[in-house]
Amino acid sequence: MGIKNTPTQLPTAPVNDSHRGRRLKASLMLVLLCMIWGMTFPITKLSVADTDPIQFVALRFGLASPILYMFLMLRFRGRICPVGEDYDDHNSSEKFGLSKVWIALRNGPLRNVWLRGMLIGLLLFAGFALQVLGIEHTTASRSGFFTGLLVVFTPPLAMLMRTSHTPPLAWLALIPAFVGTYMIADPETGGMNIGDWLTIGCAVIFALQMVMLEALSRSEQESKALTLAQIITVGALAIIWSVMEGNSLHITQIGWIGIAYTAVFGSVIAVWMQTRYQPDVPAAHAGFIFSAEPVFAALFAWMIIGDVWTKRGLFGAALILVAMGISSLAIAYSGEKRVELQA
Repeated sequence: MGIKNTPTQLPTAPVNDSHRGRRLKASLMLVLLCMIWGMTFPITKLSVADTDPIQFVALRFGLASPILYMFLMLRFRGRICPVGEDYDDHNSSEKFGLSKVWIALRNGPLRNVWLRGMLIGLLLFAGFALQVLGIEHTTASRSGFFTGLLVVFTPPLAMLMRTSHTPPLAWLALIPAFVGTYMIADPETGGMNIGDWLTIGCAVIFALQMVMLEALSRSEQESKALTLAQIITVGALAIIWSVMEGNSLHITQIGWIGIAYTAVFGSVIAVWMQTRYQPDVPAAHAGFIFSAEPVFAALFAWMIIGDVWTKRGLFGAALILVAMGISSLAIAYSGEKRVELQA
């Protein structure tokens, strides 16, 4: 930031190396995030067997909100929101091809970081609600792989909403990603049920949430406030929904274990990691990385609740990994060419 107006600062090469290093670190952290998310599928499946799904979401995020707040207050000495700091936000249009319309919105009507976090949180709530309602009617593995369809929806959404460019070669990765997800989910077995369709809907919403996070995140200094705003929004909306339903609260011991894990790891740590590291890579690239989530979901589902892997499923998982490799190479090459042109 600010380098092009001050030519006496650091030369271009070290800055480019630093940028590539940040992107690599962010990519690795997103893979770890996929492992955390993958574990939530079998745990949630076990938990909602005897628990109302929306109550599960309400308790999960209701517990996550104070935990995250206390963590941020202690870790950052109460300085959660970067009040009074100004950013050279207009350089963001050169980062990944972000439209200047988004920059104008987040520097104008949406300048308040809490408002932007709440808007992203609305999408996060819709995604989790659809996912937990869907997993009642489908297996943990199918839920994981249908959620993985967000890899198909993210690039066109990113292009349509003008948040980042997608290199042509990266579009080629959609083919093995879609085929691999289809083969692992194996929708021909028993046909598509309501749980499958709800989970596909959650994949669309999660893809939109990823794109909106890229569009509305001004800097990494805002990640604390954005994370907290999203968690509180999801918890508040789920609690309101639960109260309106009027069902009596019934949580089993397994349910409480699931709530604890998903609150701490699947909510606080996961949403923090996504908010902190996803803006360092284009949304389309993050979408391909997130295609590893269903692989981890199926692996943990097999280990914990006995979901069986088939040869068809293993081949599908391999295709998804191929898609991730194609996407990574395409976007890395595209980034290097863009640096050469700017130099």
